[in-house]
Amino acid sequence: MFQCLFVSVFLFLSCSAFADPKLTLLGEHALTRFEQADLALMMNDMLRWIAKHSAYPRANELPVVEFVPPKVLDPECEHYCPVAQFTPEGKLLLSKVLDIFHDPLEASVVFHELAHYVQWRSGKYIHKEGASECEEDLARENEAYAMQHAYYSAHGGYLMPFQTPQFFCGNDGKLSAYPADH
Repeated sequence: MFQCLFVSVFLFLSCSAFADPKLTLLGEHALTRFEQADLALMMNDMLRWIAKHSAYPRANELPVVEFVPPKVLDPECEHYCPVAQFTPEGKLLLSKVLDIFHDPLEASVVFHELAHYVQWRSGKYIHKEGASECEEDLARENEAYAMQHAYYSAHGGYLMPFQTPQFFCGNDGKLSAYPADH
């Protein structure tokens, strides 16, 4: 009996010690509680994948996620509009048009933003003296896209070069991009 009690206590401690972080959603969204649970599981799996396949440590909490209309991400946009954004406060903004539960490519967009989240948590968003802000932004984007490509291909997908925006530092010193199909 003592042995069974020890095993059950060990299992309880093991489960609670490695419980996945909780999801916080903001904004109007049409996610059912089951989809919210699925999103939390998806994001936790993605964070585990990042920790396993990169030098970044496993994040012990999920970022806040806000579903927004597409125009919130870029009010001026008419073509090739962004569908997700990582904010300097550590929040993921996801367009309501994304079909992350049925389209693996669109789910990989969430992965891309989580890559920025782990970069942010690791201090990569702190500007280094003497470095060009644009060059730092460019390095973060390239790393996030490289991780997204690796994740997507590990899960059976393949991104063609024309499906990824080409980033560069503009004459104004800001990060710019050609559209993905440019």
